[in-house]
Amino acid sequence: DCPYGETCTEKTGQLMNVTQQLMKDKGIDPARLKMAAICSVCSEPFVKHVKSFTEYLSKSSN
Repeated sequence: DCPYGETCTEKTGQLMNVTQQLMKDKGIDPARLKMAAICSVCSEPFVKHVKSFTEYLSKSSN
């Protein structure tokens, strides 16, 4: 859910797609940019996601 409007998530997804394509065009691994839908009170899933993404970035050569 997004408090800013019904299409907020859709628009953010479209922006992510455009940005990842630009990254790809510039030779940057688009997987280095992620969007995750995690509720504001769900600390455990947030920490798990951040740790996993940090591990990926640490192993990435880009």
